[in-house]
Amino acid sequence: MGVPGAVLAGHNPFSPRLAEGPVDGGGGPDHLGGAVARPNSHRGGFTLIELLIVVVIMGLLAAIAVPKFASSKDKSKLAAIRSDIRNIMSAQEAYYIDYSTYTLTFPSNTFNPSPNHVITITADAVKFTVTASNPTISGVLDECTVTVGDGTLTDGKITCN
Repeated sequence: MGVPGAVLAGHNPFSPRLAEGPVDGGGGPDHLGGAVARPNSHRGGFTLIELLIVVVIMGLLAAIAVPKFASSKDKSKLAAIRSDIRNIMSAQEAYYIDYSTYTLTFPSNTFNPSPNHVITITADAVKFTVTASNPTISGVLDECTVTVGDGTLTDGKITCN
């Protein structure tokens, strides 16, 4: 038999140790010539504090990333509003070339607004105003307006508020 608690020569210290005596009390399959496999008291792994530190760091990163992601979504929705307004401006100019007046409505094959956009058009023979908004935007800027043909400094300039 061996010395209690002794490690066998050439034995890996991270694999199970062999201890004296059979576990089942007999000469069963666990009996290895008086030595039985028993887990080593030193195991590789992470401590609870190390795991908690990792969870805290991941929480901090998430707290930084989520607001940035939310503002990116709002910026893209605002860009879609501006795009819809530019498309309406192009359609209005094309309509004006054909009929010498601006229109309040467009056929569905001419212009379809993006989803969730609320668009208001006011027009007469010489000018038009387009206001577009998206109620799903959570930021401060959620509405854009443009007036074309009024002769002011903001004529044709899209402004958002």
